[in-house]
Amino acid sequence: MKQFLLHLTLLLSLVLVVGCESQQETPKPEPIPEPTPEVFSLNIEVTNITPYNAVLTITPSNDSDSYACVFLSSDQVPVVDDDATMMQAIIERYDPAIFTGVWSEELTPLNPNTTYTVLAFGINNGTPTSDLFRYDFTSAEAEECKIAIESIDLVKLFDSREIIALDPSYEYKLAQCECVAIVEMKTSAPTDKVYFWWYEEWMTIEYSEEAFLEDLLLYEPTDTVEAMDMYYSMGEDDRFFFAGIAEDEDGNLSPVYFGEMFTLSKSQCDPAEEFFQYVGASSATTFAIAR
Repeated sequence: MKQFLLHLTLLLSLVLVVGCESQQETPKPEPIPEPTPEVFSLNIEVTNITPYNAVLTITPSNDSDSYACVFLSSDQVPVVDDDATMMQAIIERYDPAIFTGVWSEELTPLNPNTTYTVLAFGINNGTPTSDLFRYDFTSAEAEECKIAIESIDLVKLFDSREIIALDPSYEYKLAQCECVAIVEMKTSAPTDKVYFWWYEEWMTIEYSEEAFLEDLLLYEPTDTVEAMDMYYSMGEDDRFFFAGIAEDEDGNLSPVYFGEMFTLSKSQCDPAEEFFQYVGASSATTFAIAR
């Protein structure tokens, strides 16, 4: 009997030990950590920097969040104490453009050897939602252009009503002008990068040469012959002139060329039938007014 009790005691002890070891070996489940929210960020790059233009590319960390962006000369950047105040100042002063996803555009016109700033930040319903991201760059030094403008000449003038009478498909394109001028720019060397247009005489008083340069660079370069929508002079004092610039293969621009003053009247117009020789065919689909 004692021997039986001894075996029973040993058996119970073994069960208790094994049970304790089993409890100790069972790991407790680890708590599942909360996911870390993604921090919205913007990568700003400015490439192909010349004296007069550059290419801006903004890449956000995701394609769903909106972001605001402004491009300023560095002396226009608000002087504030912190980024939060800066973002609020940008919203209030500059009404920034809003984008989602990757955005790329040409920055033009630039002034040579000038520092510029790109400022961008996440935004939702007019409220900043991210840090402020900034990129500063300086436009290249200008060099002397290898091409000079020799003249800008009025080659032909056509009455817009007469053109429409021959081909009514021009009604929409010519509705806002009285006449169409065929204008040719002559340069010292061949180039397909020229910019020229007509202006009114009073603008020579109101605007600087830099203002003309900036206006001309707002548009795509054209060929050396252009069709321009114009209107007739109201009198001898209502005069016009042509202005233009040329660009060489290195991206350097010539000085702004200013042509002689002139007036326009219906009596100067050539037969409307000749107009179609300059636009390629008698159809508005082949003709595009430059502006």
